[in-house]
Amino acid sequence: MKRPPTLIAISLLAAMLLTLSACGSDDPTATPTATSAPGETPAPAATPTPTLAPGVTPPPATATPTPAPGVTPVPATPTPVPTATSTPDPSFDAAEHFGGKTVRLVVPFGAGGGTDVQSRYFAAHLRDYIPGNPRIVVSNTPPQDAALNRLYNHIEPDGYTMLMTSGNRTQAQFESDAITFEFDKFRFINTFGSPAGISFVGNGYSYSRIQDAIGKTDDELIGMVAGPDEANSQLWAATSEFLNIPLKFILGPGSGTSQLYAAFDRGEINLIPRYGGILWYTVPVQRPGYVAEGTFEPFCVCMPRGVRPSGNAEGPLPGDVMNPIELMVQHGVDQGDIEDLELLAEVTSRFAKMLVLPPDTPQPVVDALRKAFDDLLANPQLNAEFAKLQGQPVSITPGAEIEQILSRTVPLYGEIQNRFQRFTDLAEERLN
Repeated sequence: MKRPPTLIAISLLAAMLLTLSACGSDDPTATPTATSAPGETPAPAATPTPTLAPGVTPPPATATPTPAPGVTPVPATPTPVPTATSTPDPSFDAAEHFGGKTVRLVVPFGAGGGTDVQSRYFAAHLRDYIPGNPRIVVSNTPPQDAALNRLYNHIEPDGYTMLMTSGNRTQAQFESDAITFEFDKFRFINTFGSPAGISFVGNGYSYSRIQDAIGKTDDELIGMVAGPDEANSQLWAATSEFLNIPLKFILGPGSGTSQLYAAFDRGEINLIPRYGGILWYTVPVQRPGYVAEGTFEPFCVCMPRGVRPSGNAEGPLPGDVMNPIELMVQHGVDQGDIEDLELLAEVTSRFAKMLVLPPDTPQPVVDALRKAFDDLLANPQLNAEFAKLQGQPVSITPGAEIEQILSRTVPLYGEIQNRFQRFTDLAEERLN
């Protein structure tokens, strides 16, 4: 289907997001530290960004993403935009505020997945870095969007409840009537990993690489999703449609790694669909040997064009693992369709794990928790342990920078979100 010329708002958002994109998403090689959008001055973190884990050597710089066809890149030297700085409130006593309290860290996924394991690591050490040394407990309350709804609407903004998301949930608030949160209104502590969207296949699927499956009807991809309106469902349904690869979805209790691994191990699915996320890096931690022994194969690089993850603990990413968006260009897919899919991929894969607080959490409380996490990950021993746990070095994007980026991009995304309804329709067609 031919598309009309891209709207100014779409070009602006796509160009901005392409410029912002950083390599890397669920899991030991270095990846580039996230940078500010063009024209932005990075907001100061409470403490200096931690160094990489001891002994980790950063990989060569990743190639700059190629803008989508028809998209005008943002000028390299636009007028600087002032950034907000936070001044410590001398009247706020963090030790008094947190002392004797219990801080709940919500994990909106089941136990045993990457987000759960990482949250429990923080819980084991964080009290030593929060003034007043409060008790820290982990609470598993899937599914993710329902947990975000509760945090947004029902949790007091006092800093006693925080949540770790799998990543950016911007698109959810525009594409599901069940969503009652506005993602850009949350307060953000930080994010500490770099995205690396790799999808995997196995369980007897006939093709180990996406380019070999194009146009083949002798086998079918089967993936588990939480619903047709989640980003992975939409993006994979569009990939199936545009590249003519048979695909069906089964509904599961969620899209966290623990549920996906369990379904794969039971033989219910042969595709682990991932646009964004850090699964590539956490596989050696969560399923040692699965990649090295070929239990499943890296099927494609589901990231913006020109961005490619470095290797994980079990070896480099094979050179023949291709990007489906680049394949769409090669196979003559309509330019407007490609631009829409790439825009949605950019919005959903910009950040990996994000530590979130309720809207209207007072700045002194936010600052205290930002400093606690920064101080924890600035400890060389804990930094190295966590880097090993998540399968990649710590690479913090400060919460203030996240909030600035979302405040600019979410309104633009809202103006054009109706263009993605057809991706939801494609996902619904593939539900079993």
